[in-house]
Amino acid sequence: MTPPTIETEHLILRPFQADDAEDYSTAVLSNAVTAQALPTGKPVPPQRARSIIAGYEDHWDEFGYGLLAVIHREDDMLIGHCGLQKLGDTDNVELTYAIKQPYVAGDLPLEATYACLRYAFGTLHLEEVFAVILPENGIARRIYTRLGMRPGPTLHVYNHHVPSYKIFHGDFLPDNSPYHVRGANSP
Repeated sequence: MTPPTIETEHLILRPFQADDAEDYSTAVLSNAVTAQALPTGKPVPPQRARSIIAGYEDHWDEFGYGLLAVIHREDDMLIGHCGLQKLGDTDNVELTYAIKQPYVAGDLPLEATYACLRYAFGTLHLEEVFAVILPENGIARRIYTRLGMRPGPTLHVYNHHVPSYKIFHGDFLPDNSPYHVRGANSP
């Protein structure tokens, strides 16, 4: 399946490309701060970036949703990832993101995650979406709360017991912020 491209006011969320490997590694995978948002909570060696991106493509093919590269419109820089993925070994769908400094400090994570929830409920018609965070990730907790997600059960995923957040389709209220989907599953 070809993933969509989602455009918002400040961001372009697009399918990963093979030549994103170095930029993605620098922004997220091997970045000690940003990698804290990964399931391992630790940096990943740069040489694994290509296989990780290939895994994202496989996930899209298998499930019809996945992670997208987050591009900052102003400087055309790959600053992270955001999207939906299968939540560990469960049947649940997880909203997840990782955005590098200094971009993570503002509203860009909220804009990216909001766009992905809008896609999840408006295009994919999912019934609910979960998010999980490592306990020390206070920024993510604030983002998920601002999205209207509510605390859910503690889940055992990614070799951790982690708190979850969830939101139901009926509880998500899309606003009039700039949002345009091109490609797969677009209206």
